[in-house]
Amino acid sequence: MGNTVHLMYSSFANADLVECVLRFLPDFQCLASTILTSKTIYSVFQQHSRSVVHSVAYNLIGPALPQALRFVRCQNMQLYSKPVGELFGEDDIQKNPVLSNQDITSLMVIPMSVQGLESLFSWRMKDRTFKTSQLSLAESTRFQKVMYRLSLFSAVYGHNAYGSAIDPDSDEEEIDLALKEAFSLRKGFFRSFSTPKLRDIQRIETFLRGIIARAEGFDFTMIPPATREREHRHSSSTHS
Repeated sequence: MGNTVHLMYSSFANADLVECVLRFLPDFQCLASTILTSKTIYSVFQQHSRSVVHSVAYNLIGPALPQALRFVRCQNMQLYSKPVGELFGEDDIQKNPVLSNQDITSLMVIPMSVQGLESLFSWRMKDRTFKTSQLSLAESTRFQKVMYRLSLFSAVYGHNAYGSAIDPDSDEEEIDLALKEAFSLRKGFFRSFSTPKLRDIQRIETFLRGIIARAEGFDFTMIPPATREREHRHSSSTHS
């Protein structure tokens, strides 16, 4: 009886240890390689797949995971030219915490670009003696959140999004109406953010314009003037 209890305890302890190791893996490639090494490890993963996948996603993306997940889910669902209220929110990770295979695949391909831009931002704006990011954790988190918000904006409201919605045979009046609608949607998107978040967006948007304004595949359109004016008025009243 004593040996049986000891074996059961040992089995549970090993399973807990395996789960802990899986949750600390840095990315999904490592996770896939690890769970295929033995049936026991794979069994532990199956029992705790939701928490393990969520932990690995956080290890891969960092504190900006809600913003990154919002971006990839809206893009994957092709929610182009939709009012901001019809998009997934940054709280969607709480409402729908289970990551699909499509979510995971999309998340795997985006961090490297964001990290590269962060290092360039750090080099230009903070410390030119290092080629890698020297931003603090708080600064890095703000930068990455903005990058995923701007990526979402580009995907949902960029030229490719509203351009595809315009019929090639549209007359000038129809095109003007479509452009006005696009402008209204863009303003609505930025109005969903607080003034401090808009300041972060504006700063990094300016940085991006300086380095990739003409790069193919990017459309980080400037914050609409009306939104900038609203932010300025709010900021002035706050400091007065």
